Amino acid sequence: MLKRGGEVFTPSILGAGDGILEERHRKHIHRGLYYAPRIFALLVGLFFLTMLFDLKPGFGFWQLMSALLPGLVVIAAIIIFWNKPRRASLVFALLTLIYTIMGWAYVQDNVIGTITVPMIIVSALLVLNAKSHLFV
Repeated sequence: MLKRGGEVFTPSILGAGDGILEERHRKHIHRGLYYAPRIFALLVGLFFLTMLFDLKPGFGFWQLMSALLPGLVVIAAIIIFWNKPRRASLVFALLTLIYTIMGWAYVQDNVIGTITVPMIIVSALLVLNAKSHLFV
């Protein structure tokens, strides 16, 4: 209990019983759900940019672009669709499909674990984020 000006604050006075704390908790969860897919998408894009470390000395312009493009596309997509989670989830689903097909055709090593799974997680989190607006 806290005293202020002779008045005793009990949990019911602080708002524990009238839903204020539940609303604050809900907003906190919603904020985490809002930023989680966006931050994860940026991290996936940065992970794709680590393909630059696979370039051999004396690489050409097209080799540089082929290493930069997947990561830059992911980062650009999340920046463009930052406030549109439904569209972003569709874009990431399409990018997942495209990157998986290209990965099987050209890379063939660990495509599912390194490319497909993170992109599916981002797309699923964006779908959950789009659906969460209906409940808040």
